Amino acid sequence: MRWYVTLLALIVAGCARAPVPTAAKKRPVRRSSPPSSLSRPLTTYTAQERAAARDTIILDVRTATDYSNQRVAGAQNLDFLSPSFTEDARRLDPRKTYLVYCGSGHLAGKAVRRLRGLGLKADKLGGIAELRERGIPMEGVQR
Repeated sequence: MRWYVTLLALIVAGCARAPVPTAAKKRPVRRSSPPSSLSRPLTTYTAQERAAARDTIILDVRTATDYSNQRVAGAQNLDFLSPSFTEDARRLDPRKTYLVYCGSGHLAGKAVRRLRGLGLKADKLGGIAELRERGIPMEGVQR
């Protein structure tokens, strides 16, 4: 009987220390990053339309060799891997929007973050193979 009372006392003591459930706090809904300024997927029509607006520059961040081999029609080159990338990017017109692409899309994302860090408006287009599949006009020697 003594062990029964001891066991009962331990159970009661354990339950007394258990936290009383409170009303669940509502956590704020985490929103994803704000939508890109590209309101619709970039197609041949929208790329030409945006570039023709003269407030948008298509920027190729691959090396000069890759750029000379094949590029989006009308694109400008600014080599992301160059030591002078940040210095060169500071000379870009802050009133323009820069649509950035590279070979695979990876460097384009990094370049967009760096350009935005400099106060420029920039959006990632992706990789050149993806752009070619979308029907974006190309220039240069196609391999």
